[in-house]
Amino acid sequence: MAAYIIMFFFLSLLLFLLANVVYQSYATIRDVFNYFFKDYVNRHLLFRKLNLESKTFLQLNFNFYKSLSDKEKKMFERRVQKFMDMKEFVPRGDMHEVTMEMKTLISASAIQITFGLPSIYFSHFYKILV
Repeated sequence: MAAYIIMFFFLSLLLFLLANVVYQSYATIRDVFNYFFKDYVNRHLLFRKLNLESKTFLQLNFNFYKSLSDKEKKMFERRVQKFMDMKEFVPRGDMHEVTMEMKTLISASAIQITFGLPSIYFSHFYKILV
Protein backbone atom coordinates (compact mmCIF):
# COMPACT_ATOMS: atom_id res chain seq x y z
CA MET A 1 0.00 0.00 0.00
CA ALA A 2 2.83 2.40 0.86
CA ALA A 3 4.37 1.77 -2.56
CA TYR A 4 1.17 2.96 -4.24
CA ILE A 5 1.10 6.12 -2.17
CA ILE A 6 4.73 6.89 -3.00
CA MET A 7 4.10 6.15 -6.68
CA PHE A 8 1.00 8.40 -6.66
CA PHE A 9 3.00 11.19 -5.00
CA PHE A 10 5.79 11.03 -7.60
CA LEU A 11 3.32 10.87 -10.50
CA SER A 12 1.50 13.90 -9.11
CA LEU A 13 4.78 15.77 -8.76
CA LEU A 14 5.79 14.83 -12.29
CA LEU A 15 2.43 15.97 -13.66
CA PHE A 16 2.71 19.26 -11.79
CA LEU A 17 6.21 19.89 -13.14
CA LEU A 18 5.12 19.00 -16.67
CA ALA A 19 2.14 21.38 -16.46
CA ASN A 20 4.44 24.15 -15.23
CA VAL A 21 6.87 23.59 -18.13
CA VAL A 22 4.00 23.64 -20.64
CA TYR A 23 2.65 26.89 -19.18
CA GLN A 24 6.10 28.52 -19.23
CA SER A 25 6.57 27.37 -22.83
CA TYR A 26 3.18 28.84 -23.77
CA ALA A 27 4.08 32.16 -22.13
CA THR A 28 7.43 32.26 -23.92
CA ILE A 29 5.89 31.42 -27.30
CA ARG A 30 3.17 34.05 -26.75
CA ASP A 31 5.77 36.70 -25.90
CA VAL A 32 7.92 35.86 -28.94
CA PHE A 33 4.86 35.93 -31.22
CA ASN A 34 3.75 39.28 -29.79
CA TYR A 35 7.24 40.73 -30.26
CA PHE A 36 7.54 39.80 -33.95
CA PHE A 37 3.90 40.08 -35.07
CA LYS A 38 2.55 42.82 -32.79
CA ASP A 39 1.92 45.31 -35.60
CA TYR A 40 0.14 42.71 -37.74
CA VAL A 41 -2.08 41.60 -34.87
CA ASN A 42 -2.86 45.20 -33.89
CA ARG A 43 -3.86 46.11 -37.45
CA HIS A 44 -6.01 43.00 -37.80
CA LEU A 45 -7.83 43.47 -34.50
CA LEU A 46 -8.43 47.17 -35.13
CA PHE A 47 -10.73 46.41 -38.08
CA ARG A 48 -13.26 44.35 -36.11
CA LYS A 49 -16.54 46.12 -35.50
CA LEU A 50 -18.34 46.23 -32.18
CA ASN A 51 -21.40 43.99 -32.03
CA LEU A 52 -24.86 45.55 -32.04
CA GLU A 53 -25.65 44.63 -28.43
CA SER A 54 -22.54 46.38 -27.13
CA LYS A 55 -23.04 49.41 -29.36
CA THR A 56 -26.62 49.83 -28.12
CA PHE A 57 -25.43 49.48 -24.53
CA LEU A 58 -22.86 52.24 -25.07
CA GLN A 59 -25.44 54.54 -26.68
CA LEU A 60 -27.82 54.16 -23.75
CA ASN A 61 -25.45 54.04 -20.78
CA PHE A 62 -22.07 55.61 -21.52
CA ASN A 63 -22.07 59.42 -21.49
CA PHE A 64 -18.51 59.75 -22.82
CA TYR A 65 -19.51 57.79 -25.92
CA LYS A 66 -22.58 60.01 -26.46
CA SER A 67 -20.41 63.13 -26.51
CA LEU A 68 -18.10 61.89 -29.30
CA SER A 69 -18.41 62.81 -32.98
CA ASP A 70 -19.40 60.08 -35.46
CA LYS A 71 -15.80 59.53 -36.52
CA GLU A 72 -14.63 59.33 -32.92
CA LYS A 73 -17.48 56.95 -32.06
CA LYS A 74 -16.39 54.55 -34.78
CA MET A 75 -12.79 54.60 -33.51
CA PHE A 76 -13.97 54.22 -29.91
CA GLU A 77 -16.13 51.20 -30.86
CA ARG A 78 -13.25 49.49 -32.62
CA ARG A 79 -10.89 50.12 -29.73
CA VAL A 80 -13.46 48.74 -27.27
CA GLN A 81 -13.85 45.61 -29.40
CA LYS A 82 -10.08 45.21 -29.63
CA PHE A 83 -9.76 45.52 -25.85
CA MET A 84 -12.44 42.85 -25.38
CA ASP A 85 -10.64 40.55 -27.85
CA MET A 86 -7.28 40.97 -26.15
CA LYS A 87 -8.44 40.29 -22.59
CA GLU A 88 -9.92 37.33 -20.78
CA PHE A 89 -12.71 38.34 -18.40
CA VAL A 90 -12.82 36.02 -15.36
CA PRO A 91 -15.79 35.95 -12.96
CA ARG A 92 -14.83 35.84 -9.29
CA GLY A 93 -16.68 35.13 -6.06
CA ASP A 94 -20.38 34.34 -6.39
CA MET A 95 -20.49 35.47 -10.02
CA HIS A 96 -20.81 32.61 -12.52
CA GLU A 97 -20.33 34.50 -15.78
CA VAL A 98 -19.30 37.88 -17.10
CA THR A 99 -22.06 39.31 -19.26
CA MET A 100 -21.53 41.23 -22.49
CA GLU A 101 -22.70 44.42 -20.75
CA MET A 102 -20.01 43.98 -18.08
CA LYS A 103 -17.32 43.37 -20.69
CA THR A 104 -18.49 46.39 -22.67
CA LEU A 105 -18.56 48.71 -19.64
CA ILE A 106 -15.13 47.59 -18.39
CA SER A 107 -13.60 47.86 -21.86
CA ALA A 108 -15.19 51.23 -22.57
CA SER A 109 -13.94 52.60 -19.24
CA ALA A 110 -10.39 51.47 -20.00
CA ILE A 111 -10.50 52.91 -23.51
CA GLN A 112 -11.94 56.20 -22.21
CA ILE A 113 -8.83 56.61 -20.06
CA THR A 114 -6.50 55.98 -23.02
CA PHE A 115 -8.60 57.39 -25.86
CA GLY A 116 -6.03 60.03 -26.80
CA LEU A 117 -3.26 57.41 -26.82
CA PRO A 118 -4.02 55.08 -29.74
CA SER A 119 -1.51 52.31 -29.05
CA ILE A 120 -2.19 51.72 -25.34
CA TYR A 121 -4.38 48.75 -24.44
CA PHE A 122 -3.00 47.81 -21.00
CA SER A 123 -1.06 44.96 -22.62
CA HIS A 124 0.48 43.89 -19.30
CA PHE A 125 -2.99 42.77 -18.15
CA TYR A 126 -4.05 39.49 -19.72
CA LYS A 127 -6.99 38.72 -17.43
CA ILE A 128 -9.60 41.06 -16.02
CA LEU A 129 -10.97 39.70 -12.74
CA VAL A 130 -14.56 40.78 -12.18
